[in-house]
Amino acid sequence: MNRKAVLAFAGIGAAALLIGIGLGRYLLPPSSRPVSEGTAPITAEAGQDSAAPTIWTCSMHPQIQQPEPGACPICGMDLIPLKQDTSGDLGPRTMSMSESSRALAEIQTTLVQRDLPMAQIRLVGELGYDETREKSLTARFPARIDKLYVNFTGIRVERGEHMAEVYSPDLLSAQRELLTSHKSDPDSSITRVVREKLRLWDLLPDQIDAILETGEV
Repeated sequence: MNRKAVLAFAGIGAAALLIGIGLGRYLLPPSSRPVSEGTAPITAEAGQDSAAPTIWTCSMHPQIQQPEPGACPICGMDLIPLKQDTSGDLGPRTMSMSESSRALAEIQTTLVQRDLPMAQIRLVGELGYDETREKSLTARFPARIDKLYVNFTGIRVERGEHMAEVYSPDLLSAQRELLTSHKSDPDSSITRVVREKLRLWDLLPDQIDAILETGEV
């Protein structure tokens, strides 16, 4: 093939390409034509977009969100429309409501301020006692109660007050034994043993000395 034939074929191909481009400009629809530099693409009007579906929620339980109105499955209150927020994600614990929704839910707001809140609250309670201050009295010797001064629950008792009078034959016998041994020998072992017995029976040293001074039981 000579050089003239090659040039002829190249010219035919270039002509066919130009003819195809020209036909494409007239045959293609306007929406599929390429946009030339300096022109803006044709877009649909904003009013043609489909409206976003309304979400219905509960004013007391915002986690309830349904596509249709109805009653809250938790408290039974009527659901209110949830305002669609266009500013971005508010988070799982945040919700945005329209003015009509807030009025329907009777939501009131106020400014945060530092104050001393005061309220009167009536409560029902039961009075108790301090168990750490509870004391028990137990006689260390056989005896019976002849007279009881603390005879009802709740009576106030002060330190040193008499609570009861008891009668004990064993205590009387030990006191007489102390007087007898003390008269014969104040420093004898019997006197010391009897004094120790009375002390173990919770008699105070002053009480034991008073028995020896008065000589009475």
